[in-house]
Amino acid sequence: MLPYFSQLTQPALLIKGEYDPATSAEEIDRFRSDVRQGTYCYAAGVGHFMHAEQPGAFARQVTEFLS
Repeated sequence: MLPYFSQLTQPALLIKGEYDPATSAEEIDRFRSDVRQGTYCYAAGVGHFMHAEQPGAFARQVTEFLS
């Protein structure tokens, strides 16, 4: 998916959980550099499923992004 980041034209949100084993440092760096309208958020204390682990915090992040 990394080569496609620069082709994104719509706003995009990447939330990386502190204990998320699925999202690499390279993916975060490429997202931050290549996605023109990208927003990156680091979520302390959660893994890959923030929506299930901290639904309130997840909802706030997404709501803030969409506002």
